[in-house]
Amino acid sequence: MKPLRVFKFLSAVIMFMTFSCSKEETNYQSHLLNVIYIDDFGNCFDFSNSKLGYIIENDSSYQSIGDSSKIKYSANCDTAKLLHIDFSIYTLLGISTTSSLCDSISRVIFLDTISKKYIYNIGIKHNKVDWCLQIAKTSMNWALVPKLPKEYKVEFIITLDQ
Repeated sequence: MKPLRVFKFLSAVIMFMTFSCSKEETNYQSHLLNVIYIDDFGNCFDFSNSKLGYIIENDSSYQSIGDSSKIKYSANCDTAKLLHIDFSIYTLLGISTTSSLCDSISRVIFLDTISKKYIYNIGIKHNKVDWCLQIAKTSMNWALVPKLPKEYKVEFIITLDQ
């Protein structure tokens, strides 16, 4: 009689594990956002001194950050202007990363409707190539996203793949 009980118990455990692990549930709903990535704002602006992410939602903040980031020692930069952005339909996001010239960088931004946030994922994959110079480059990873709703936050996630 004992082997039959053990068989029933093991059968129940196996069935429970099979059906309970068949699909992983998530507690959020995410959508890939339509994004316009901006490589840089030209040689007259240096935003890389901040490791904090930028969430720019209006023109006055944009101009203020641009004025404080304008390179002062170049005569050619005196009249430099930032790109025009319509902040009634866009929010500008950016965060500084450092990588080498041969690294691969992937960027994707999701809308998480449950947590009410934009999630900006930046992946840096280090390519170990002997012939590649390991010169560091800094990028602000600028992205124009649909206007950030009032109750939404932004989460920046940077992953390094060695």
